[in-house]
Amino acid sequence: MRKTPTTFFLLFAIILFYSHPLVFAQDPGTPDTVRFLSCGSYVSCPPCTGRAVVPIVVVNDEPLREILISLRWTGAMVIDSVVFLGERSRTMHQTFFEPYNSVKVVVFGGIVFLGEEPIPPGNGVLINLFFTVQDTGSVRIDTAQTPIPESFYFIDDRDHYFLPRFYPFEFQIRGYSTLLGDVNQDGHITVSDVIRLVDYLFKEGRTPGYPPSGDVTGDGKLGMVDVIYLVNFLFRGGPAPGGGCFCAY
Repeated sequence: MRKTPTTFFLLFAIILFYSHPLVFAQDPGTPDTVRFLSCGSYVSCPPCTGRAVVPIVVVNDEPLREILISLRWTGAMVIDSVVFLGERSRTMHQTFFEPYNSVKVVVFGGIVFLGEEPIPPGNGVLINLFFTVQDTGSVRIDTAQTPIPESFYFIDDRDHYFLPRFYPFEFQIRGYSTLLGDVNQDGHITVSDVIRLVDYLFKEGRTPGYPPSGDVTGDGKLGMVDVIYLVNFLFRGGPAPGGGCFCAY
C-alpha cells in the first residue's frame, strides 16, 4: 500500500474544493459511522509519559472510493502515526496522514483509484491512532477545522459525497507507580510474577493487583502473550516490559 505525499494531497484538495465545491448527498441506507472504542491509557509515573493507542471503528454499508477524517484532540499528548487495519484497508491504493501537533489536529484517510474495486462495506476497527502521552489528565477527541475546507467525508462508488455519523470521545490518562511485570506487587520481577499471571489466566487465580502491571506487551489485554514476554525477559534476554496502553476491545 503506497502512501500519498500529504502536502501535495492537501494542496490538491483545497484547489479542488474552490474550483468545484463539494455537494453533499444523503447517506443511503444505514448511516455510516465513525466512533471510538472504550479506551483508557495508563502511564508510568514519574515521569508520567508513555504511549496511547486509540482504535477507530468505521461502519460503512456501501462501497467507498474515499475516506477523509480530520480530528482535534485536547490533553497532553502528540500524535505519532496512523495505521489502517483489516481487509478494507488492503483495497486502498493510497493512504495519507498529516499531523498538526502545534494545534492538536490530524488529517488522514485513504482513496481508491477510479475504475478500481472500491473499499468494501464493513464494520469494525479500521484505524489505530498512536499518540505519545506527555502527562496524565482528560482527553477529548472531536472533529476539526483544518486546511481542507471540507475535511470530514466519505465518497461512495457513485461519486456521492456524504457526512458519516460521528461520536466524540473522551477518556482518562492515569498514572501508576507499579513496576510493569511486577504482577504480584512485591517490588521485583521474578518467576513468581509469571506464576501469578498463569494462575489468573488459567486457574481462576486472583486478579493481578493492578491490571497494567501484567499487561507487559501494552496491547490492552492480559493474555498468554504477556506470559511469554515475561519468560523471554527473565530467562532469554528479551526486552524489558514496556506497556502503557489499556484499551477495552
